[in-house]
Amino acid sequence: MHEVTRSLSPFTRRLAEHASALDPAHLPAEVVERARQVVLDTCAALLSAAELDVGRAILAFAATLGDRPEATVAASTLRLSAMDAALVNGSLAHADETDDSHFSSLTHPAAMAVPAALALGEPRGLDGATLLAAVVAGYDVQCRVAKSMGPRNLQDRGFMALAVCGSFGAAAAAGRALGLDAQRMAWTLGLVGLQTGGLWACAEEPGHYAKAVQSGFPARDGVCAALMAASGLPGPEAIFEGPNNAVAAFSARPDYEQLTAQLGQRYEIMGTSIKKHACGGPIRGPVDGLLDLMSQHRLAADAIARMDVRLAHSAVKIVGGRAIPSISLPFVMAVAAHDGFVGVEQTHAPRRTEDPQVLALADRVHLSGDDELEAGWPTLRPAVVELTLHDGRRLRTRVDHAAGSPERPLARAEVEEKFLRLSSPVIGEARARELAALAWRLASVVDVRELTRYLQV
Repeated sequence: MHEVTRSLSPFTRRLAEHASALDPAHLPAEVVERARQVVLDTCAALLSAAELDVGRAILAFAATLGDRPEATVAASTLRLSAMDAALVNGSLAHADETDDSHFSSLTHPAAMAVPAALALGEPRGLDGATLLAAVVAGYDVQCRVAKSMGPRNLQDRGFMALAVCGSFGAAAAAGRALGLDAQRMAWTLGLVGLQTGGLWACAEEPGHYAKAVQSGFPARDGVCAALMAASGLPGPEAIFEGPNNAVAAFSARPDYEQLTAQLGQRYEIMGTSIKKHACGGPIRGPVDGLLDLMSQHRLAADAIARMDVRLAHSAVKIVGGRAIPSISLPFVMAVAAHDGFVGVEQTHAPRRTEDPQVLALADRVHLSGDDELEAGWPTLRPAVVELTLHDGRRLRTRVDHAAGSPERPLARAEVEEKFLRLSSPVIGEARARELAALAWRLASVVDVRELTRYLQV
């Protein structure tokens, strides 16, 4: 048996100690509230995915994995091993672009932290307060790792921060759900670091299938690493330090201080953004601006001759000319103009994604990068929208903070409204309302199986 080392390296040690000791009783009230919102919002994403082709494909794959009744697979009757459930639920959570996004890290933490924590919490009858603490731990680790590597740096090198850094977040959430001590939490982070990866090549596949599994793989890997460490299998104890550390491997400009900056004082979950629109994060501000202009001037889509949108150069790389409708700014802006709303139906249903009128307007949407807007990316995401109308008028607006962003957070009622809209078609309105009520009292729930039973259909 490996002799336990007590002299862990500084950054790894501090992150491991923080994640393993995170006490739900000592979390600020606003952090607990945001964690509840995130869990409910992720349940909506898990369930709504079942209505999509990508979700059906993921669940068909899940049916081939064999029965091992440890953890629930959302929107199904399936129960799988913890690792397999994390893989499937992690993929479902990011299948329709309704999951949250953390601006400064350029990641979607809930899609990995929540499935990983549930996969290990359910078979152990974990209480709701500890589940919330596990989710908070996942955010704190994942987002700090991303910021230490530099999200723009990862993007420029072809890596997706969501996947590269998501594995660390899933590992922290899984380790906290298992109740690992700091030593084994450090091993967990080390073991998951050995297998982390994720390429932006996923966005070249038009159906959102590959992008969905970019959160499933890290969720599974985090659970696997935590189970290995729990069994006594040691991992590298300095995954964030030394000559072969993960930060240096993925970043040409590592910033190690970001790993522990204000650790225990600033909770990264407070920097996340719960989406109002079912589309890629950088498109949300432009959609807000477009819909505001159309409402203010009482415009119909056919009044628009041309749309011009300016974003940060880095944002243009993500949402400019993508094959996936939900992360293609021209398409999303066009369908928003026609429907006055961007939901799952608008970005996934063929009747909208293949509509000739929508596609014709998308061809008249022009996206460009802006040096000024680049300066604050990705933490700040201002957008400029200008409409040229057929009657010759030109209308312009600037949106500094999209609806749902940390500066303009959705109210609890808005989060619940979104949840009911997405989940009711799958589990029925009555059960959806019961699940929402349970989520709001999750900190006092004795066993998270009270929650997971509502995810079954």
